[in-house]
Amino acid sequence: MAQKADTRTQLLTASPFQLMISLSLPAIIGMVVVGLYGFMDRVFVGRLIDQVAMPS
Repeated sequence: MAQKADTRTQLLTASPFQLMISLSLPAIIGMVVVGLYGFMDRVFVGRLIDQVAMPS
């Protein structure tokens, strides 16, 4: 309950720019992690498909 009151106080008293940065940073980090997961998955699968598609 104390966290809820603290968040409400922060929303009402903090400067808009500081609030925007503090609330958007976790979302940006999460999007980067999800993007990297998809990218690394494609790299891994691409290497597997390359070995199967072009046998030496």
